[in-house]
Amino acid sequence: MDPPLIVTHLKRNSSDVGWEYGVLFDPKIPDKVKCKLCGKEMYGGIFRIKEHIAHQKGNVSSCLFSTKENQDRCKNALKEAKNKKTMKRKHEEAIRSEINIEDASKDSHTGEYIFKYIDNCIEDIGAGKVVQVVTDNATNNVAAAKLLKKKRPNIFWTGCAAHTLDLMLEGVSKLPWFAKVINQAKSLTIFIYAHHKTLFMMRKYKNNKDIVRPGATRFATCFLTLQSLYDKKAQLKSMFGSDEWHECKHSKCVKGKTASDTVMSYAFWNNALVVLKVFTPLVKVLRLADGEKKTFSGFYLWRDIRS
Repeated sequence: MDPPLIVTHLKRNSSDVGWEYGVLFDPKIPDKVKCKLCGKEMYGGIFRIKEHIAHQKGNVSSCLFSTKENQDRCKNALKEAKNKKTMKRKHEEAIRSEINIEDASKDSHTGEYIFKYIDNCIEDIGAGKVVQVVTDNATNNVAAAKLLKKKRPNIFWTGCAAHTLDLMLEGVSKLPWFAKVINQAKSLTIFIYAHHKTLFMMRKYKNNKDIVRPGATRFATCFLTLQSLYDKKAQLKSMFGSDEWHECKHSKCVKGKTASDTVMSYAFWNNALVVLKVFTPLVKVLRLADGEKKTFSGFYLWRDIRS
């Protein structure tokens, strides 16, 4: 009996050896997979496929068509994954054992208090081993930075780039003209998400996609949500212009009429585009500053913004 032929295009973009033996049963169900060799369907993702191929009993039955070579490959992959998990746990435990945590919640965090705390930490570590202190740009931290600079001019106190950019976004968003557009977008979003019917309609017209998109900070989320609204303005106009909307009870209330007027407003979408053009470079740099990877392009972009 030959192994059944299975369509293999339902594969994750991964180098995991398990994908050589299994495929997704349905892209919408990431936890359900299907064995390429015997056709067995199972839950548990690609990890379960490897157990199935390796004849590792306990969670799933063994594959009838798995060769000794297949079994060895998957057994080694499972063993390697287990070793990595163990090493990661030991590494985290080692880091936790070296961290010194003190409860300072009852103390007033003045600039002088923070300076003394940081200065004591530098003494414990060794001044020769410390080159930089990074904090956000709160007033007390700025005051502490000035005190540290006087005592230890060779140690740099740097404000967090992500926090600086977030403050810039906040400052721009508070300007009257920008605030009006952002508040209109907020009111529209809140109205849609406040009612099951409007939320259902929005997802129906947007192919089950949401408006709200989480960002690195509160103001980045605000920008991404506005961008999402703008990208789907045609679908939103179709929704608020449909018979389904006009027959909905929410279309008769004040907030419903305001939301409809906003979506149908030519001026709102024009103004939203202007806001996006101003915010886009700031949010791009914020993503770079808040991410783990640093690229030269981000610094060049930051230079262009400043100039």
